[in-house]
Amino acid sequence: MVVHWNYGPGQITGIEEKQYAGQTREYYVLKTSQLTLWVPTDEEGEKSMRQPVARNEFTNFEKILRSQSEPLPEDQFQRHSQLTERIRRKSLDDVCRIIRDLNARAQSQKLNRNDSAMLKQAQELILGEMQLSLGTSREHVELEFSSMMK
Repeated sequence: MVVHWNYGPGQITGIEEKQYAGQTREYYVLKTSQLTLWVPTDEEGEKSMRQPVARNEFTNFEKILRSQSEPLPEDQFQRHSQLTERIRRKSLDDVCRIIRDLNARAQSQKLNRNDSAMLKQAQELILGEMQLSLGTSREHVELEFSSMMK
């Protein structure tokens, strides 16, 4: 089991050779809950896939989720740019900060479509990670996440 940064948890079910743009490369076949992906085996670092975080690391995420929020820019384009940059860093700490800051913003005003989509994406990443790392049901993970957010 691995975590894809854009599509969440999945299982590597094999390795296949595929030809693309005149080159033959090996790809991991990664099955997520919603789709099958082919990820190059020679990608460097943690560009798209990584091992799930350890169970004990969720206490760090809870601390971030419960910490004081950072103000987001009022300008929707600046805010979207800042949030997109955070999520592209591919750090679960940053994902937790996105959730924290957008939830704080939602307390004082209605989130726009981009903010709501970013919040949903960030929450799905964390929930999928928790479900995989804790080895429990989605319902249990959602309850656990709700208690973290209080």
